[in-house]
Amino acid sequence: MQPENLLPGFHSLHFDYPIHKILLSSKEKVLILILRDALKKETYLYKVALNTFTKERINLDIGWFEELVSMSGDYVYSIVYENQNDPSKYHFARHDLSNQRVEKVSDIPELSFLGEEPFLYEYGTEFYRIIKKFLGLDLPLACEYYEKGENIIISYYLRLGEAFNRFLLFLKDGEKVWKIEQDKKMKGFSSGAFFVFYGQVIFVRDQNEICFYNL
Repeated sequence: MQPENLLPGFHSLHFDYPIHKILLSSKEKVLILILRDALKKETYLYKVALNTFTKERINLDIGWFEELVSMSGDYVYSIVYENQNDPSKYHFARHDLSNQRVEKVSDIPELSFLGEEPFLYEYGTEFYRIIKKFLGLDLPLACEYYEKGENIIISYYLRLGEAFNRFLLFLKDGEKVWKIEQDKKMKGFSSGAFFVFYGQVIFVRDQNEICFYNL
């Protein structure tokens, strides 16, 4: 499905609840999306295939006070907080996606992020000033910058009253290809505007839409 107000070449998937986190699979070209319904205090998981841009619900019982942190093969690892008033009381768990089994584990394997992330340029730093001058805009917050080969992606904010709107800009060979308003009325800076995985720039727009674009 092509998202509204985006150029051809994009794919996107909409969800009923905000996308809280994205895990990347080391086994295949898929994403695991964690959605959270704050009203019902329920967590939902979806598998998204990057080759078909389709979504599939994963029937795992994830508690509201459980944080999914990493994925390796068919296993998803989490931190289960046993007392919501005392974050020091927790245990680790391992969920098997192939059979929906869960078990306590003594530790979580240290896994590096599989995608490519942008550089963060803090407000007022030298590289921030370079981006500000390049865009010719008054940037009120930090920005994120990705460059590889002929591709450049910049995430930046513009002030809207007391809030901020977040934008993504994609340049190829120094020429603008597209600009997207990613989020509206944000309270402040939020890192991780986008990442690149298997040659695709991937980002969440307005909390409940995940978008893909082949670089």
